Amino acid sequence: MYATDRGTYVVQGKRVIDDTALADVRDLADDETVVEIEPSLVRHLIEHYSDHHAKG
Repeated sequence: MYATDRGTYVVQGKRVIDDTALADVRDLADDETVVEIEPSLVRHLIEHYSDHHAKG
């Protein structure tokens, strides 16, 4: 996962090519793709967001 200078994140993962998994994807634009990531990356993103955007 990489932070951009636009305030967004780029996620690196394995491209999903499994038809069953792709059948669950909704509203995918022609210029978009989906990647599979490990749960640890999701936890890292939540922690990073919480650390940098904590209210208080």
